[in-house]
Amino acid sequence: MALLQCTSPGCGRILSRPSGPKKSVQLFLVIGVLGFSQLKVFAQEHSSSSQRVQTVTASCLPKDGGISCDCAPPAGAGGDSFQAESFRIPLSEDSPKLLLRCSGDDNTVAPENMKDGMVCPATTALPGCTARGVSGAPQKLEDLLAPGDAKVVWTEDQQEGSKYSLTIPQDRYPFVDQDFLVGCKTAKAVVCNVMVAVKARTSRTSGRTAKCSYGIGSNSYNLSVMLTPSNNQFTLSCEGGGAFVPSTISTNYCLYGEYVEQKTSCLPNLTYSDLIPGFSESWWTTTGNHATLKIPEDKFPDTDKTFTVGCKPPSNTSEGAHEGTYCSVDVTVSGAGTTSPGSPEESASPEGNSSPVKGVVSGVLMGGFFLSFYIADFF
Repeated sequence: MALLQCTSPGCGRILSRPSGPKKSVQLFLVIGVLGFSQLKVFAQEHSSSSQRVQTVTASCLPKDGGISCDCAPPAGAGGDSFQAESFRIPLSEDSPKLLLRCSGDDNTVAPENMKDGMVCPATTALPGCTARGVSGAPQKLEDLLAPGDAKVVWTEDQQEGSKYSLTIPQDRYPFVDQDFLVGCKTAKAVVCNVMVAVKARTSRTSGRTAKCSYGIGSNSYNLSVMLTPSNNQFTLSCEGGGAFVPSTISTNYCLYGEYVEQKTSCLPNLTYSDLIPGFSESWWTTTGNHATLKIPEDKFPDTDKTFTVGCKPPSNTSEGAHEGTYCSVDVTVSGAGTTSPGSPEESASPEGNSSPVKGVVSGVLMGGFFLSFYIADFF
């Protein structure tokens, strides 16, 4: 097959680009494209800056056994071109204080009648929470708390405008978790929303009275009570409108050590008559949401008998209340032939009922855990 060969005089030479007006046209096109790109970037930046939302200065931080919130709008913000900050903070028996400071010009607390003991419902928004509102009108803080003699009011700082503080006494903490809303706002926009989660008090025993609450953190363990011939009376108090579990508490009980909400824990065939020889329904007396068991000294069984009773949360709760938890109380009826120590005067934490052996085992396990890291690092 024959190969084609170049035989023309200009073959093998590199041809140069023709000079003249064509180069000027190309340069003009390049400059035009670059100029359009720069114009496009400038337009985008200008549009972004005109729509940029200013940020507020706001924080909620732990301080002096409580939470301190400080909210201020952006400096020079004359309109509503800023995004509100939102916080959710807890108030509890261990951290009962709240300080709210609304700094800056035209920045006031919400609701506007806070000094009258009012707060906004948790289900509304600050703009709609006004004294003239209908569905989102402010509500009394007192209505969200447990009844008590101590008044719960917001205290205004006379030296600093729009600064309010609140402290909830321990005996006013609710029996179910409650939420309410407060915050800061200008005439045109909300600066910050502060959702306050008031934690329910913990269930506890005082002497031989079990007082039940129903918050998420109220019932992390079963309460315990022991009855002896010399301390033969026990009272179950279903605080805040709670109800007995089982409902037939004077005749039936629940399995010992179980959580009374479980349907398999409280069965109709579990009766005191089968548990304690000579039992009489008259040993139980009920008044409202309080039930007292008193066993005659000469009716104590020969051996220890155990059962569990409790309380379930009220069905009718205020706006802002959370679904509650059940409270369980383990009861030990000491046998007449045994000597058992009485229950502690007051118990409100699982640590108080922990076994010493459990503490030793935990210490050994933790020691081994850290030792393993030390050895691994050494090698």
